[in-house]
Amino acid sequence: MTDFCVWAPNAPGQELGNVEGSTVAWCSKPGHGTRLFPAGALKGVKFVQTPNYVQVVGTIDQTQINMATEDWGGEMDSGGADCVSPA
Repeated sequence: MTDFCVWAPNAPGQELGNVEGSTVAWCSKPGHGTRLFPAGALKGVKFVQTPNYVQVVGTIDQTQINMATEDWGGEMDSGGADCVSPA
């Protein structure tokens, strides 16, 4: 739970869905070559591990990692807005 990363915009005030292709990693620990969560950004974190997956959930002051205040999130995956489906 002390070493994890999330993807967020590379500039302040952006909505994640609009900049999915240019996001950057923000991490809880140095050594990954990424940006670090600013002090006080993480409000609570919980780690869940099952035989099939791991999950990190919690609360964050998302404005400290460049997300717009009213951005309620979404999902980044291979089927995202920046992906092109084969014809």
